[in-house]
Amino acid sequence: MVHLSLTRYAYISFLDLGNMGKHMATNLIVANHHVTVFDIHPQAFDYFKGQKEAIIASVPQKAVANSEFVILMLPNGNIVRDICQSSIFSAQKGTLTFMVGGQPNDFQAVEPILSKIGKTIIHACANGSSLTIFDIIH
Repeated sequence: MVHLSLTRYAYISFLDLGNMGKHMATNLIVANHHVTVFDIHPQAFDYFKGQKEAIIASVPQKAVANSEFVILMLPNGNIVRDICQSSIFSAQKGTLTFMVGGQPNDFQAVEPILSKIGKTIIHACANGSSLTIFDIIH
């Protein structure tokens, strides 16, 4: 497991650059992380053209080849669309809220990354407990 310190920047792949993803990836770039982006829709790359810091990958395999972290933003299905549409402003401002499952050391490794795209990052549960958290929320 990679453990980040605030003096080191990570190599991150960001796959799917829709309404939220492009802003989240941009916030990571602004925070000086090395970000490689990919999307199945070539027009999504237009947002990143001219940003010398953004690395645009032609296929997902190249996007993730040398990454320490991979962040996926799933396509907007009917259920996902409703949630994401209300969060676009938060993605733009870097004030998203994340509830993260996993072991404490894994959470500590990913928290510095999430803090660049979110304001509230909560270690919600250990591995295997996410369905309980999901039931509580809904």
